[in-house]
Amino acid sequence: SLYCCSDGVRGRGAAVTYLSHRASFHSSEWIAPSNRGIKHLGSWGVRFLQVVFGIFAHDEERNLSYLLDDLQVQDILVAPDIKVEIHVLANGCFDRTFEFASRHELAEILSAQFLVHDLSESGKSRTWNRFVHEIAPPTADMLGFLDADIRISDPGHLSGLVRQLVARPDLKAFVSHPVPDASGATTMIARAILRGSGSSGNWRRSICGQCYLMPGPIARDMHLPLGLPVEDGFLSAMLRTDCMENLPGTQPIDGDPEISHVFEPERTLRGFLRHQMRIIIGGALNAALFTSLREAPDGYRRQILAKASEDSGWVGQQLKSQLPRRWYGWVPPHFLFKRTRNMLANLHRPRDFLRIPRIVAYFGLDLLVYLRAQLRMALGTGANFW
Repeated sequence: SLYCCSDGVRGRGAAVTYLSHRASFHSSEWIAPSNRGIKHLGSWGVRFLQVVFGIFAHDEERNLSYLLDDLQVQDILVAPDIKVEIHVLANGCFDRTFEFASRHELAEILSAQFLVHDLSESGKSRTWNRFVHEIAPPTADMLGFLDADIRISDPGHLSGLVRQLVARPDLKAFVSHPVPDASGATTMIARAILRGSGSSGNWRRSICGQCYLMPGPIARDMHLPLGLPVEDGFLSAMLRTDCMENLPGTQPIDGDPEISHVFEPERTLRGFLRHQMRIIIGGALNAALFTSLREAPDGYRRQILAKASEDSGWVGQQLKSQLPRRWYGWVPPHFLFKRTRNMLANLHRPRDFLRIPRIVAYFGLDLLVYLRAQLRMALGTGANFW
C-alpha cells in the first residue's frame, strides 16, 4: 500500500552568509584518520564514500545537544574510507538552536565538515529540498536524514546504515529502527500509548523520517511539495513507484532491527490524539496528491514535483480538485482500520487473544481521530492543521 569555514584554524567559526542564509562553519582540509572503515566500495566505483548528514532542527535547543553528543562518538567519524559532513538545518527557529549547535564540541572535531545553517523558513519538506538540492555537495554518494530530537546510543549506528546500503545496491533507502523511549512512561495512559507504538505499520517497508539514509543520486532525483504534513509517507510512495511513473515493484526500502535509534513518544492522551490527527490528515492529503500525480501525463511527474517544491500553493490546489470523494468524503477508510488490521494479524497463540480489549480501545481512539479528521477537512481547517 502506498499509504503504507575560514582561516584553517579549528574553532567555533563565524556566522556568515551562505546560500542566502546564515551559517556557522569551520575550515581545514579533511584528513581521514587511520582506522577500520567500510569495505567493498568497489561496486560504487569510489576510493572513499562521501556521506553527508542533515539534522532537521526546529526550535530544538533543548534536545539537539544530546544528539550531537551521540554523534561525537560515532565510529564513522574515524573511518579512513568515508568522508563525513554534518549539516545542522535550523529552520524557522525562534530559540537559540543555531547558537547552541555552532558552539558544540562536534564543531571542533569535524572542523570544515560541520556546518550549522540558520534557515529563515520552516517546514520539513522545504528544508529537505534545500538540504538535498542546495546545501549538500552534489557529489555526495549518500545523504542521511536525522531529526534533532532522537538519541543514538550505538557508536556503530551510522556506519551500520552505510554498510547496509553499500551491501544492498537494490535499495533506494535504508531506515533506522525507531524505538520509543520507555523510561518516561510513568502513567497508565503513557504505558498504553507506548504499547501501541508502531502498531500501525511495518517500519521496514516505509521511510521513518527520524533517521534514514539514501544514495545521493536517488535523493537528488526527488523533490517534495511544499507543505507536506507527512513527508516521509509521501517519499516512501515516490520511491516505490518511481515518482508515480510505475506501479509499485521491488521493495526499495529496508531496515535492520539491530540498527536503531530512540525517540520520545507522546505521553499524554491529548498529545497522542493530536499526533494521530496529523498522521491521518497528512495521509489523506498524500492520497489525494498520489491521485493527482497519476492523472498527469507520463514522463512529466518529476517536473511537476520540481515545480511543486517551489510553489506553496500547489498542495492546496490539488486538495481542492481531488477532495471530497463521493463514497468516503475526505479521509480514506484505510486510515481507520490500518492499526486494527495490523494488531489482529499478530494474534497467533490463544493467549494473544487477551489483547482483544486493547485492540478495541485503540480502534475507539482511531475512530474518534478519524471522525475529527473528516470534520476538520470538511470545514477547511484540516489542510492547515500542521
